[in-house]
Amino acid sequence: MRHTDTPENTHRTRKTVTPLLVAAGLALAGPGAARAGVLHDIYAGSLAGAPDANVTRLDAKAADQQVITEQRRYLPKLSLVARELWVYQDVRKSGNPLFPSGRDDYGNTRVSAELDQPIYDPTIRPQIEAAKARRQKVLSQGRQSSEWQTRLVVEGFLRSARFYELIRGTDRVIARLEKEQASVTKSYDAKVATLSDVQNVDLALASMRREHNNFTRQFYHELAALGVDSDEAKAGWVRLDPAADTAALTAEASGPRTQAAEIDGLKAEMNEAASQSTAARRRSWPVLSLYGAYDLDTAGGSVFGGSRDLSNYGLGLSVKWDIFSRGMNRSEARELAYRKEAKEAELKARQAEQDKAAVYNREFLEQSDRSVAELVDLTKRYEGLRDSAARAYEAGQGSYVNSITAYLAYESTVRELTGARHDRLAQQVACCGQTAGWNQALVDKVDTLFIVAK
Repeated sequence: MRHTDTPENTHRTRKTVTPLLVAAGLALAGPGAARAGVLHDIYAGSLAGAPDANVTRLDAKAADQQVITEQRRYLPKLSLVARELWVYQDVRKSGNPLFPSGRDDYGNTRVSAELDQPIYDPTIRPQIEAAKARRQKVLSQGRQSSEWQTRLVVEGFLRSARFYELIRGTDRVIARLEKEQASVTKSYDAKVATLSDVQNVDLALASMRREHNNFTRQFYHELAALGVDSDEAKAGWVRLDPAADTAALTAEASGPRTQAAEIDGLKAEMNEAASQSTAARRRSWPVLSLYGAYDLDTAGGSVFGGSRDLSNYGLGLSVKWDIFSRGMNRSEARELAYRKEAKEAELKARQAEQDKAAVYNREFLEQSDRSVAELVDLTKRYEGLRDSAARAYEAGQGSYVNSITAYLAYESTVRELTGARHDRLAQQVACCGQTAGWNQALVDKVDTLFIVAK
């Protein structure tokens, strides 16, 4: 099963998280308190509401039972046939027979029992192996579905946290600009500030409000994809803990890679086709069985004489050999062999793609680290510029517009740094998910990196 990372696919699967779980987490977490368990609750709710969960469980049980079915081919087969007949005979004399012509009606009871115990059947073992491969394929598909659902939830959660922090940053700037707007308007009325000062503040405020609205729209879009009620999020959401150490994610991402569920599934399909091909080819081989038979024929009477009972017993070996079966077995074996080769080629291609993706993810992570380091330095420089512009304005040596411009430039860099840190975290999580798998352990690790923000 193959998935493509597109926004449409990302938001196509929308699960409903239990509102009480999120509400309880919000109520128990005070300002600045650790927000442990919120991502876990969202994830648990998404799994509970997943319609494929029960289907996967039943498919796995069916695959287990199919293995048992194939294994029972080794057991003996006992057949019992009983018939109660009413027989009508009409004998016509010809020549000099032992019995004269005549008619007779009589009851007839016939019972037969056959026992067939396979001793050598070359098709049983490959059919069992094919059933085991099908079971592994079902389990891999279930694991792949679970990993994809985990990835959707974790990535959506990270995006929502990113937009929320950007909203908080714009809130801070808007609050400052609203105060500046009121102040500069008074100064303009008092003939102290210029019209240009007022217009610059008004323009900056309008621009910041637009940016705030864009972040807010994207934030609620992510919440809807996660199945979180927007009213619950208004009470407080999460932000990345400044003291959180994400180095553990990077370290785990550089460790040995766990076998991907998709790769396991392709291997299982390849093994299934190979076993089925072997079974089809071996249908032309002889089958040796232990054979036993018992027949009882009881007649109430006939023109041949009075009533009689006939009992036959037989025990021995039976050999069945389909020497020529229209070439169908050989043709089916070739067909399945080609399918096996096709899966083998697909497996190699997917492994090569994943190897390339792992290299690209590590390169992107290195670029993210450099970007964060550069923005940290740039933010410090803009902070110094902001402070010096403010001091110059207060000392009457700089213009009001310059001080506001320097402040806005600093805040813009702060938001850019916030986005870069979240992008780096998302890349660390992606590398970790590709290496160790998108699973409950990863959900718990990510959950501990965030704290409540109010």
